[in-house]
Amino acid sequence: MLFGTRWAAAFALAASPALWADFISAEVSDLGGIHPDGIPVYQVIVNFDDSQDAVLAVGGNEITGTDLILRTNAPLAQNHPLGIWTDIPDARAGVGDSWFGIGGQADTKFDPELGSPGDEVVKGCGASCTGNSGYFDSDPSTPANGGSVILAQVATPGDFEFTATVYYQKPDGINGKVDIFVSTV
Repeated sequence: MLFGTRWAAAFALAASPALWADFISAEVSDLGGIHPDGIPVYQVIVNFDDSQDAVLAVGGNEITGTDLILRTNAPLAQNHPLGIWTDIPDARAGVGDSWFGIGGQADTKFDPELGSPGDEVVKGCGASCTGNSGYFDSDPSTPANGGSVILAQVATPGDFEFTATVYYQKPDGINGKVDIFVSTV
């Protein structure tokens, strides 16, 4: 009976929401028609229970078979006021631009399989890469904003889907990961 009690206790701990409460949700935030042409603009956001949780990377996961995929049913809108393409939220990005950027920060770096910022990665009807590749925060010491972190901004007159694995670090230094899917459909 004691052996059975230990297994029951272990299962209760493993199934306890308190142990897995770091990641709360992934969502799409509608920013409205802030693009100069009035095209709807959205942000993909993940929410954590602690404002000190930091997103390290967004990409795929070979173990779970999750790939980084941004897919739209209408072309992505871009807004480059300086006339120079960018795929990250740096000084070249306009208000209604489409980009990948952890925390909405310009220090986002891309895995070579995804491309390089400026290679017109986030364009057409989406972007994708397979396996463990994706994009990462080159300064992960920057904490999440109130427990919410922007992963991407999408400007499109249509609907979109975003699938990825989010790799994050908890305040105690332990790393975690979660597969997400959000959609405007």
